[in-house]
Amino acid sequence: MYRRKLFDQITGFDATVNPAADYELYLRVARQFPIHQHGEIVAEYRQHDTSMSSNPELMLKNVLKVLEKQREYVKMNAAYRKAFKQGIAFYFYFYGKGIIYYFFYSLIKLDFKKAICGISMFSNYIKLLFKYLLIKIPK
Repeated sequence: MYRRKLFDQITGFDATVNPAADYELYLRVARQFPIHQHGEIVAEYRQHDTSMSSNPELMLKNVLKVLEKQREYVKMNAAYRKAFKQGIAFYFYFYGKGIIYYFFYSLIKLDFKKAICGISMFSNYIKLLFKYLLIKIPK
């Protein structure tokens, strides 16, 4: 939760990363304001089959765009660079599992159209993974 005055200083959601716009906003807020936590649940995350977040390929691409926007803020700090790398690795792992699950679940359901889509997703995932392993990860 945020105080209303925060939004006088922070612009709204970035539509260029629509499925991950909330994450992008959280990172911008965290760069400029102190962040606190407490032990109470204040929100629940709900997912359904037609939500953007149920598409692991779409989510991975957009989360990586969000993280790329952070690159300039981490390059001068070793601890931030390490966290940046860990964030990229986490999301490749997290959404990679979703892509593999999508493929196998489609096969189990005998939905071959979705299974072929899953193969395409996995192929794109591998290409993106190698792109990050070979080019994008800061030293």
